[in-house]
Amino acid sequence: MRLQGNALSNHHPDSVSPAEGCRRHLPVLDVLRGFAAVWVCLFHFTRDGRTVDVLSGTAQLCAWGWLGVQMFFVISGFIIPLSMYNRSYSLCQFGGFMLRRMKRLEPPYIASILVVLSLPFIASFVPGFRGGVAEWSLPQLAAHIAYLNAVLRYEWINPVYWTLAIEFQYYICIGLVFPLISSRLPYVSSSSVMLLAAAGGLPFDSKDLLPHWLPVFAIGVCAWQVRVRLLRIAESLVTATVVVCLSAAVVGLKETAVGVGTAAVILGAGTSALPRLLRPFSLLGTISYSLYLLHEPVGNRVFNLLRRLPREWVSPETLLVSGFLCSVVASAVFWFLVEIPAQKWSAKSQMFSFSRR
Repeated sequence: MRLQGNALSNHHPDSVSPAEGCRRHLPVLDVLRGFAAVWVCLFHFTRDGRTVDVLSGTAQLCAWGWLGVQMFFVISGFIIPLSMYNRSYSLCQFGGFMLRRMKRLEPPYIASILVVLSLPFIASFVPGFRGGVAEWSLPQLAAHIAYLNAVLRYEWINPVYWTLAIEFQYYICIGLVFPLISSRLPYVSSSSVMLLAAAGGLPFDSKDLLPHWLPVFAIGVCAWQVRVRLLRIAESLVTATVVVCLSAAVVGLKETAVGVGTAAVILGAGTSALPRLLRPFSLLGTISYSLYLLHEPVGNRVFNLLRRLPREWVSPETLLVSGFLCSVVASAVFWFLVEIPAQKWSAKSQMFSFSRR
């Protein structure tokens, strides 16, 4: 979900070959990740009147923040196949691909679980603590290790973890179907993506499992096919139209609209340098995984702490901003201490041969 690309280049993407161009870093991805992470944070921090009044303009705007999840799904649908394509992935490398993804994402995930488990204990020593003791069973916690909570019907200890389970299932899926969606035979690559999206219509009644969200991921896959020019324009248009229609029918119009918008921004921006105005989102995009993992447990503790102060000292807006800023600071520290080492560990695993197509 958060692979890093190569160094920025000042050249226009059309000035290089498709193979070379698709290997260069896309700055827009960091901005989109940052925006999606902030949007999800604000949604969680304002829902049900947690901070600001539910009828306020701020709450109404943030109420759409759950759509940031669909942005992450489209980004993964695009960037994972792009990385696999750049590394000339083949099915025999499936085990190495999964190991590389796990080495990159699992350490921060496990570390965030430890944070969630430890914060209630730490908070109990703060004067004025009125909370209870969190009750989590050992099987419930063990299910988190393999992202099996939805399958085993255990509640997640952090509500955002359900999307990590979807991403994990997507990695397995894309690792198996990549030879089909990357086929040089247009009818194979095109029909494979459409079938991938059509799998969303399978009789699964749970939004906690991958099939329901496959049409959204497929939007990102379509964008990747366009990016590497795997299909001709007419073929790409037909494929994308079918995928978008399936997504609208299975997932919903709002989710599909955000997915299409995200894909359009990725393709439209290309490798172009972005305006300075967007740099804050780019920086947040760098720590977006950590922010996504930590904003709920950290934000909630900040809210509980500030609510002990006199009401006239802390306005709803102050409560919201304080929780968000503390989450960002905690995430930056977490990114430095946990994510960066995980990135380096993953980078040492040369599981794929890097060759030009």
